[in-house]
Amino acid sequence: MKHCRSVISYVAICCIIMFLTSCHHGPDISGTYREVSPMNEDFSLSLELKPDGNGVWSAGDDVVDFKWEVRNDELWLHTKSGGIITGRLQNNKFIDISLPGVGNFFLEKTF
Repeated sequence: MKHCRSVISYVAICCIIMFLTSCHHGPDISGTYREVSPMNEDFSLSLELKPDGNGVWSAGDDVVDFKWEVRNDELWLHTKSGGIITGRLQNNKFIDISLPGVGNFFLEKTF
């Protein structure tokens, strides 16, 4: 009887571990991204995507904190003021962001 409980406990623990490791929230895209070929050498754009879902957008002297998530092949940046900026992910290494009235930004992961 004691042996049976040990086996059942072992199987239950194995099932829980398999379940937890199978819950994948998408690719790990956390890291630092910098604009490829900036239009202005004095103005650089960068994103830092932290593993906990927080991030920092740096554009010139401006710094904006945000929360981020991945939906399919899109990166969603949620600003504290309620705005949402979306970008398209490419090969988990590039992000293409289009801002209406501002232009397109192509960022590369620098880690």
